[in-house]
Amino acid sequence: MASPWFEIYVASLENSIPFYRELLHLSITPMMADGEDLTLFALADSETSAPFGALCHKKGFDPGRNSTIVYFEVSREAGIDDRIKSVGAHIIRPWWSIGDAGFATLINDNEGNVIGLISQD
Repeated sequence: MASPWFEIYVASLENSIPFYRELLHLSITPMMADGEDLTLFALADSETSAPFGALCHKKGFDPGRNSTIVYFEVSREAGIDDRIKSVGAHIIRPWWSIGDAGFATLINDNEGNVIGLISQD
C-alpha cells in the first residue's frame, strides 16, 4: 500500500508555515514542483523523516473550501490545547470522544481551512 499524502492549499505560505510549524512541531522544507506554477513545502515529523504532505500555493486553488479534512495525531498531554490558543486557531468543534481511538477536535487554521486533531490522551 502506498503511503498517504495530502496537500493543504494556502494563500500565504509566509503565514501558514509558522502556523503549522508551531502548532504541530513539524519540519517544513521547500520542495521542487517540475513545470508547474506551484510552490510546495513538505511537512515531516523531523528533518530526516520522509514527508507525508505539503502546504501548497498555486494560482486558482484557494484555501477554505474544505472538501477534505486532514486529521493530525497530537498529544493533549504535550500541550496541544495551549498551542491551539497561541497560534490563534478557531475551535469549530471542541474535543469529543471517538471511542477506542481517543478524542478529536476540529479547528480552523489561519487561512480558514478546517483541520482535525486526534489525541489518544
